[in-house]
Amino acid sequence: MAKGAWAAAGPAGGLLALLGGAFVSRKAIATDHTKSPREQKFVSRFAWIQLGAAAASITLLVIAARKLRAFSSPFVRDVGLAAGIYLVWTVGIGLWRYRYLRMMLIQKEDETFNPAQWGHRPQAAGGATNPSGPALSFSLLLRRSALALAFAAIMAFRAP
Repeated sequence: MAKGAWAAAGPAGGLLALLGGAFVSRKAIATDHTKSPREQKFVSRFAWIQLGAAAASITLLVIAARKLRAFSSPFVRDVGLAAGIYLVWTVGIGLWRYRYLRMMLIQKEDETFNPAQWGHRPQAAGGATNPSGPALSFSLLLRRSALALAFAAIMAFRAP
């Protein structure tokens, strides 16, 4: 009986550490990087959504990893795990981008927006953006990083 209790204490301690870290991070992000109460409320709520998405992603990856053990081909397992990791990464980046754009919109609506803090390029006299370099789209960044992420995941799972 005591052995089973100690075996359950490990994952429970990890879960408590995850929740504690999320709580502290949520408070820090909501107070340090926001300018208005409305923005703070949005960031505070969205941090819980991001935590839920991360927990669901980890759960799905663990379940998928257990199911993929049934396949005899290591290649199938590696491709499946790489695809799962890429999916989790894509969802995480998408959530981060939504939070970023929504925070910018809230600041514009509350009239607390400062372009210098957001890293915007300076504008020319006619209102056009100065061409300091080609702007990379979000989908282009995802496509460029997909292959590298897949190979990194395969190498990580194939390592002894």
